[in-house]
Amino acid sequence: MRRSFIALLLCSLLAAGCASGTSTEPETAVAAGETESAASSSEEAAPSDDAPDSDADEPDDVVPEPSDDDEPAMAASSPIGAFFAEDGGFQTALDEYRLRVEEGILVCMAEQGFEFAVTGEGGTNAVEEAQNELSERAWTSEFGYGISTSFDSVAQAQATNPNAEILFSMGPAEREAWTETLIGVGNDLGDLGNGAIPLEERGCIGSSIIETGGQGPIDGLEDFGEAYAEREEAIFDTNDMIVAVGDWTQCMSEVGYPDYSELDAPESSIRDRLSVITAPIRPALDALEPGEGQALFDGDEVDLAKLPGLDLDALRSLQAEELTTALADLDCYDAHVRDVYEPLRDEFEIDLMNEFGEELDALRSIGQ
Repeated sequence: MRRSFIALLLCSLLAAGCASGTSTEPETAVAAGETESAASSSEEAAPSDDAPDSDADEPDDVVPEPSDDDEPAMAASSPIGAFFAEDGGFQTALDEYRLRVEEGILVCMAEQGFEFAVTGEGGTNAVEEAQNELSERAWTSEFGYGISTSFDSVAQAQATNPNAEILFSMGPAEREAWTETLIGVGNDLGDLGNGAIPLEERGCIGSSIIETGGQGPIDGLEDFGEAYAEREEAIFDTNDMIVAVGDWTQCMSEVGYPDYSELDAPESSIRDRLSVITAPIRPALDALEPGEGQALFDGDEVDLAKLPGLDLDALRSLQAEELTTALADLDCYDAHVRDVYEPLRDEFEIDLMNEFGEELDALRSIGQ
C-alpha cells in the first residue's frame, strides 16, 4: 500500500501506452484486478461507480470524501509522485505518446494481416485516476488497495474497447496468432511490466515503442526502479523499521489479522485470492465461438453476471473483505509505521531524483 509505483509506471509505458491492444486480450478482462494497484497504495469493496449493474448483492457504495486541505492527493503524496503529478505534464506526454505507439501498432499489425483499432484512450482506470483527487484515507475508504475493487471498472473499459470485438470475432487459432503478433510469441500480458524481456521480443507493442523513441526512457526507468528497490530494501533493514513493522504486525493481529508479518502481505493475499476467482475466466472465454464472443463484447457495457467463468458472488465478497482489511491496515500503518518510514522514503526519493534527473526528464518528454 505504501510501496513505490515504479513497477506500475513501467507497466503503464508498456501496456497502458498501448492500452487498446493489450486491453482486449481475454486475460485482462479475466484478471482485471491484476492491473494492480500501485504500490503507492496499491498493488478495493465497493465496486466503482462506473461498474455495470448486476443482479448480485453488492456492498453499499461509499461516497468519496474530498482530500483535506492539508493532505495531498494520494498520487502526489511522495516526492516522486509529486514530480509526475506536477502540472499534469507527465500524463499529457504519456497520452500523446500512447497515441503514437498505437498508430505504430496499427501499421505493424496490418503488415502481418491483422486488424487493430487505435483509440487513444488512457491507460489508467477510474480507480487509479481517483488517486489524483482523493487523499490516501479517502481513497482507501472507497477502494481499499485497488486490487479486486478495480475489477469492475477495468473489465468494463477493456471489454468495451473496439479491439475486444475484433479479437472475439476470430476463432481460437486466429485469436492466438493475433495476440502473439501484438505482444510477442511466448509472452503473456502479465509479462508486460517485466523489464527482463527485451522490447524486440514484445511483438508489435515492442517494435512500435522502439520506433517512437521509447527505448531510452524505458531503460532509464528500469535503472531507476532497480535503484529505488535497493534503497527501499535498505530502509526496511534498519532497526527502526524492523521495530515499526513488528508493531504494525501486532496491531494487525489485535484487530483480527494475525497472519501478516510484512507490510505488503495483506495486498498479496487479496491479489492471490483474486487470481483464484478470475482463473476460470480465461479458458471460458477461449472456448467461446466467434458469435458468442462478439455478442458478449459488442456494446457500450458488459454485464459481469454474464462473463463466463466469473463467480460474481465470490468477487463481491472479496471486494468487501478487501475494503475492511485495507482500512484496518491503514490505521495500523498510521499508528506505527508512517512517521518512521515516510521521512526515510522521502529522503532517498529526493536523492534518486537528483541522481536520475536526466532519466526522469526523458520520461516527461517521452517520444518527443
